[in-house]
Amino acid sequence: MIRNNILLTGMFVIVMFAFLGSGCVIGKVETEQPALIGLIKLDANDELNSVNWTVDGTSGDPKLDSFDWELKEDDSKLVWSGIALKRDIIPDAVGVYYIDVNKNDIIDIGDIFSVKAPADGNYTLHWTQRSTGNPGRYDSHY
Repeated sequence: MIRNNILLTGMFVIVMFAFLGSGCVIGKVETEQPALIGLIKLDANDELNSVNWTVDGTSGDPKLDSFDWELKEDDSKLVWSGIALKRDIIPDAVGVYYIDVNKNDIIDIGDIFSVKAPADGNYTLHWTQRSTGNPGRYDSHY
């Protein structure tokens, strides 16, 4: 009886290793790595109610569509939320726009995020990476 239990346990372990091993080879799942974007204020235009932020550092290969952005007035009233749009020319609409200065199709040092507010005032720009919840926050007068 003990000999049969040992034999069955050994067979179970071999089958499990074969099953798990085949799943790892066939079904490799890519997961997004934690990503961070460091921004510093580049310039502001009071007439256009806009602020430009330049990327001064990145970590984890950040992708443009991986971040949700929010623009809040006085850190409480939400005035805009969404995904930053890649543009070469910034439209006259409230939002967050990405300019790929380096023309390499990745968020990289030197690229610009341009933020257009609906009116003159103090606003806070928030971003969150969807898969990890990593947050960012930048305050400025627009």
